[in-house]
Amino acid sequence: MNNTEIINIRLEVVAYSDHELWMGVDETGSLYMTYSAVESILCFGENLARKKLASKKLKALFGEHLKVGKKSVRITNKPENFSVPKNGLVSAMAYEGFLQLVQFEVIEQNPVAINLVIAGLGDSLRSLALEHFGLAINAQQRNQWLTIRNSGKLARRELTDAIKSYLERHCDCSDNYRTFIYINASDALYRAVFGISARQLEQLLGCGRHQSRDKLDMFSLNRLNNAEASVVAQIDHHDIEPLQAIKKVIEFLRLVPIKPEVTLASCA
Repeated sequence: MNNTEIINIRLEVVAYSDHELWMGVDETGSLYMTYSAVESILCFGENLARKKLASKKLKALFGEHLKVGKKSVRITNKPENFSVPKNGLVSAMAYEGFLQLVQFEVIEQNPVAINLVIAGLGDSLRSLALEHFGLAINAQQRNQWLTIRNSGKLARRELTDAIKSYLERHCDCSDNYRTFIYINASDALYRAVFGISARQLEQLLGCGRHQSRDKLDMFSLNRLNNAEASVVAQIDHHDIEPLQAIKKVIEFLRLVPIKPEVTLASCA
């Protein structure tokens, strides 16, 4: 969709926690966030959302999958306490683009974004907004969200990638360290988030190796992705040894191990 296409939306205030967010919905049921809503929930300064969207680092992170682009939307209703320009057009972004911006802010270690992700912002705000606009969430939509969630690894730099780069920068690391750092760091991360090792998590969820993310509930997956992104940022941007990076993130996020919820669906 190009930026010149104008989308008609119904704009209303959606209450989320302590925030009153101006959000809109189009005729297909797709959600949009006004820039003021983005700045409110992420505690940005005025007009900072526009600057964030122009970030080269943001564009480099998501590449061709980037959905944050500015869109012109026309307000079709007359919302109270919202100043609509004479032409009826305001700047907004698709909800999926907003979630990408939140993920970027997590990697940049924005504590507000980190707390939002830990709280399960992605689906909770979406569900709340759709309910506010009187739209039911059907099974097809839910499956689409899960597909997008599980394919998020396309834009996610994994801990193993960061460790590999760290080892390439530090040729003096011993062979023994190189052999065990991957599993030691992975287990340290999983113990910090869930209180159990990666292998124990797979046994708990009844899944094979490297399949645990597909079986995690949304809250647990968000906590893991958030912690991993923060650790990766420490290793990549500050060249901190992986295990030390995990310790720093545990302290920074004040992580308390919480075992994931096990359901019949997760065991299937």
